[in-house]
Amino acid sequence: VSGYIKKDNPAITKKINISNPTLHTGKTFAYFLKNNGIKLSGKVIVDKVPKSAKVLYRYYSDDLFHILKDAMKYSDNFYSEMIIRTIAAEIDSGKSVVKFLDTFSDSILHDYKLRMVDGSGLSRYNLISPTEIVTILNKAYQDISIRPEFMSLLPISGFDGTISRRLKDRKYRIRAKTGAMTGICSLSGYAFTDDGVKSFSIMMEDYLLPTWQIRLWQDNICRIIIDNYSRVR
Repeated sequence: VSGYIKKDNPAITKKINISNPTLHTGKTFAYFLKNNGIKLSGKVIVDKVPKSAKVLYRYYSDDLFHILKDAMKYSDNFYSEMIIRTIAAEIDSGKSVVKFLDTFSDSILHDYKLRMVDGSGLSRYNLISPTEIVTILNKAYQDISIRPEFMSLLPISGFDGTISRRLKDRKYRIRAKTGAMTGICSLSGYAFTDDGVKSFSIMMEDYLLPTWQIRLWQDNICRIIIDNYSRVR
């Protein structure tokens, strides 16, 4: 690619899907090998590994808990998608991700209607209500076998993750997960009050205001929840 652009022209960013992730991974690996002085012959292809192939190096990823922590704390959509796809493949390799998610959601929410079609939440065909989110949060909190780990995965306001700059006052500290797309802004998690831990889910869409202002409204709703329940006693 060659040509000319003015030095003061604004940057233009384009994002595209990776049509063949396996081949892309192989080519990326080859690129870094060459950049580090390792010569390669031939080209990268996708095929079955020959039985005569020898393992030169084995890399072990972080354990699942730390991978989940990165996915939840910093909203890593790629991690989230790959985790769901891996689980689906391990449980039933012949079942599609959508069918696996249908079975998964039915096992958790018998009496509610929701639709999950991916692990990242980026598809607009995902359909879930605040009521269903709160039901899931309540179930997770009431199950002592998963509560500590699940709670520790959520970003802490004023401290880390995607809400590190929100609700910095310790009185209004929450543990919650953000969710955002064009015209959509959500916040769901737990508020800590004098009357105990309260689950909440705030979903806002079709707004015309800047997203930062919507987030301020969400923060104010959290303050109201904490203040109201703190006056119960």
